[in-house]
Amino acid sequence: MLRTILVLLSLIGLTGLAQTALKAENPWVRLVPGPVSGAFMTLYNPSDRAIRVIAAESPMAGKVEIHQTTIVKGAGGTEVMQMRPVQFLEIPAKGRVELKPGGYHIMLMMLKEPLQEGKLVRITLRLEGGGTLLVEAPVKAQ
Repeated sequence: MLRTILVLLSLIGLTGLAQTALKAENPWVRLVPGPVSGAFMTLYNPSDRAIRVIAAESPMAGKVEIHQTTIVKGAGGTEVMQMRPVQFLEIPAKGRVELKPGGYHIMLMMLKEPLQEGKLVRITLRLEGGGTLLVEAPVKAQ
């Protein structure tokens, strides 16, 4: 019985490490009119293992996805910007991944109320293995 309790406590401790290892630096949400916006930040992984963000959610949005913006050749050779959801975002060990306009970002869709400058938007990042990271991102007109 004691052994089972110790194993469970160690598993809880490991989950706690996964939850706190990933850091969000300088998070913000773009102030835009309408039902869609983007969240941006730098994700820093100080641990010795890569961490994957596999999903995101927010009580402010009906739908949240991790997106990547890429430039592709369109008709007649013109460059066209495309946004596509990605299945995960991997932050390398001891590394950073920048979520920024024109690159990776968190897409907030079906916003439940209009954004207001300075208001905090709560975003939960779900990590592979069951951990989470809660991010509070201020709305900014940038």
